[in-house]
Order: sequence, then structure tokens, then C-alpha cells
Amino acid sequence: MQLPILIEPVPGGRFRASLGDPFHAAAEADDPQGAVQELVRLLQQRLKSGARIAVLTIANGAVQGPAAPLPADDAYKTDWVYRELEEAIAQNRRLEEPAGP
Repeated sequence: MQLPILIEPVPGGRFRASLGDPFHAAAEADDPQGAVQELVRLLQQRLKSGARIAVLTIANGAVQGPAAPLPADDAYKTDWVYRELEEAIAQNRRLEEPAGP
């Protein structure tokens, strides 16, 4: 999921990074990167506290969903499907790398 972030200067030489609906979140820091990092930290904290993100699809007037919430935990790190997928991707990358001299 990609989310647009507005980064803007605020009085005092600081910067604010903010997200709109449905997150309504903003963070300030001394530089743009710090503001974005603080915003990410705030969102991670909300997800760890139980917030979930789901997707509702409406096609041709029919509601499909909502889809299962996206995981807000680290289950993907221990799930065998993700491990095997990561291993397959790594193997394919090794095979595609050019041979050294």
C-alpha cells in the first residue's frame, strides 16, 4: 500500500509530515526525513496497539469485501509461506546475477 505524505515547512524552521484519511496523523521534526520517520513511528505504534487496515472493493455497484485486514504484526517473518517465497526470490536473483571474472 502506498500512501501520499505531505511534507511542508512550519514556523521555527521545522518540517511537518502528514497523512489524510483514514489516518489523520502528523509529525514534526527538524528536517523532512525526521518528520517522515516520526510519522512512520506513530503509525507503527497505532498498528501495534490493535489498529488494522482493510480494503473494501466496490465493482459495478456490488460491494466485495471487506478484505481480511492486513497484518499489523511480524507474523510474516515466521510464516513458512513467506520464508519459502523469500528463498525462491533469493535463488532466482542468484541465478540471474552475471558470473564474475
